[in-house]
Amino acid sequence: MGVKTEIFSGKSVLWSICEHVSQEWYVGDEYVLSSTGRPSVQKGKKGFLTDEQTLASREEISGLFQDLTDAGLTIGIGTGRPELETVKPFEYLQWHKYFDPNRIVTADNVLLAEKEHQDCAPLAKPHPYTYIQALKGNQTSVASCLKEQLPLEHGDQILIVGDSFADLLAARKMGCQFAAVLTGLTGRKEFEEHRADFILDSVLDVKSIVFSMIR
Repeated sequence: MGVKTEIFSGKSVLWSICEHVSQEWYVGDEYVLSSTGRPSVQKGKKGFLTDEQTLASREEISGLFQDLTDAGLTIGIGTGRPELETVKPFEYLQWHKYFDPNRIVTADNVLLAEKEHQDCAPLAKPHPYTYIQALKGNQTSVASCLKEQLPLEHGDQILIVGDSFADLLAARKMGCQFAAVLTGLTGRKEFEEHRADFILDSVLDVKSIVFSMIR
C-alpha cells in the first residue's frame, strides 16, 4: 500500500518509547525502574500489575490451589512472563502461598540460562527447559536440566496446563500429559488436531482431571 514500515522493525527509538509507556501503565511507578532501567516519565501510575483481571473468580482459583496442595500434590509455574509480572500479581491475589518459589520459573530464568549456555539457546518454550527447571526446582543447575533424558521416565504422572501451542509441544517433548485451556490465542481446533490430552474451557476443570489421575 506504499506505507513505509521501517519504524516497526527491530528495537528502534519508537519501539523503546512504546515499551516504556506500556510498562509505566502496567507495572506502575514503583516497579518501572527495575522493569525497564528507566524511571517514570509521567508519574502517578499505580500500575495494573496490582489489579490483574482473572479469567475465573479469584476465590475459585484459590480453592483449586488449596485442594491440589491439600491432596499432597506439587504445583509449579513455568511461564514466559518476567518474574515481576508473575510473582507480584500472585502476591496481590494471595495465591503465592500455594507455591514454592523454588518451583516458579519465568522468562528471567530463561534469559539467565541462555546466557550461561549460549550454545543451547533459545530455551524459551516450545523448548521444555522452563518446565523441566520448574519440575526439578531452581536449586538444580541449568546444565542438569538440559541434560535431562527425554521423554521423562514418569512423564505420565505429570500434567502440564497451558493455553498455547508452544506449551503443548514442550509437554510432548517431555512425555507429559497436557491440558489445554482455551484462554489464549490457540483455538480448540488446533489443540484437537494435535491431540491434546484434555481441552478445557476453564482452568477450574483441572481439578477433576488431576484427581482422576491420582485415584
